[in-house]
Amino acid sequence: MPTLPQLQVDAFLTGISIAYMNAEFAAEQVFPDLPVDARSDKYWVYNRDAFLRTSGLDSNGKSKSLRKDGGVANVIEHALSSDQYYTENYAHRELVTDAVVRNAAATPGSSMIQPRVDATLQLSARLAMDKEEMAAYKVGKTSLYPTANKVTLTTNTTSWAAYTSATSLPLNNIRDGKLAVRRSLLREPNTALYTVDSAQVLADHPTIKDLVKYTHQDALTSAGLPKVLRGLSTVEAAAQKITSNEGAANTSGNIWVDSSGYNLALVFYKSPETGPRSVHFGRTFCAPNPTTGIKGVSIRPYRDEARGGEWLEGDMTIDIKHISVDDSSLAIGGYLISGTDL
Repeated sequence: MPTLPQLQVDAFLTGISIAYMNAEFAAEQVFPDLPVDARSDKYWVYNRDAFLRTSGLDSNGKSKSLRKDGGVANVIEHALSSDQYYTENYAHRELVTDAVVRNAAATPGSSMIQPRVDATLQLSARLAMDKEEMAAYKVGKTSLYPTANKVTLTTNTTSWAAYTSATSLPLNNIRDGKLAVRRSLLREPNTALYTVDSAQVLADHPTIKDLVKYTHQDALTSAGLPKVLRGLSTVEAAAQKITSNEGAANTSGNIWVDSSGYNLALVFYKSPETGPRSVHFGRTFCAPNPTTGIKGVSIRPYRDEARGGEWLEGDMTIDIKHISVDDSSLAIGGYLISGTDL
């Protein structure tokens, strides 16, 4: 077993890993990281009424918080409840043997062959895929939403792919999603995530094509959607995963699908603030690595003399949670649209 001094974070490799994780995936857009000090703890849940209720007006149109000369301030109270997060450690490692390193150094043009960097990227990719898949599961599981915060479209009628159907009304679906979030969360939703297939189908819808026909390409996403549609910033979730068994011919599919495997769209709210008191559809609680104390992804090397090489180990200690929930712990910070391209 490696000793504690051997389990030091490699800052260079960790930097490569973080850059790779942030550049490619959508989980961070939906569940922004929230660094925490404890692996498990409670956090306060504030009653939304306390921050959005007024004092009311008197017959003269003045706030009832008016204090007359010699009077005292009106007393208010706000209710607090609590919820709990519990982070778990996810880890992979890869062995880089001395023989591989020596061979790379002796190979002409070896500056392009960097076994430790290559292993770091492989570890980072797997951890990023793991995080993306867990985040997509939280978004796509229909049972995690109340009835008012979800809809499943139907083939040839309401689906966004039913271009000739009079009931295929994607802008109405998005409008309904905004209304549902506003009514349940009392915040105006500001972001929409689309599975890449959903985005492409929506971009080809006659309603959207007419909307963007005079729009410069720089104002459109790679799928052809406006970067802001109905007041919502567009996020395209394009991550793919291999769905075939190892050894079989590779087949792949979208990570961001609902619990029935349908492509989706999510209208949701995320605060421009990232602090612990900010309101979000969801957060990723990031606790310290149990050995190194690093929050988020870390890459650390340690020797294995018996195998003649160095292990590179990447890990993250996280809990991905819906933060804005109702009394039944169902997500109200977002509105799930399933079956977009049926």
